Amino acid sequence: MPDRVRLAWTGSPTPEQAQQAVIGYTACFGTYTVDATAKTVTHHRKGALNAADVGGDAVRRYEFLGNDRLVLTVVGTATTRLVWERVTK
Repeated sequence: MPDRVRLAWTGSPTPEQAQQAVIGYTACFGTYTVDATAKTVTHHRKGALNAADVGGDAVRRYEFLGNDRLVLTVVGTATTRLVWERVTK
């Protein structure tokens, strides 16, 4: 998120600092399956920052833009997008 405030603290954050650190941030892990015909990837979330997401599936359409960019769009929306870009040195 380009407009996220960069936070810094020493020791443990205050409750307000901790809240600001997670607003606009998401994280999950698990396995995934790809449906090449539908051009979707389904993330099977085994763990997540948001406990409500654990055990659920997230289905996203995928699109490759050139050789260095992957765009994932949440199915059912046109605006919720995740862009992964390959960084080379």
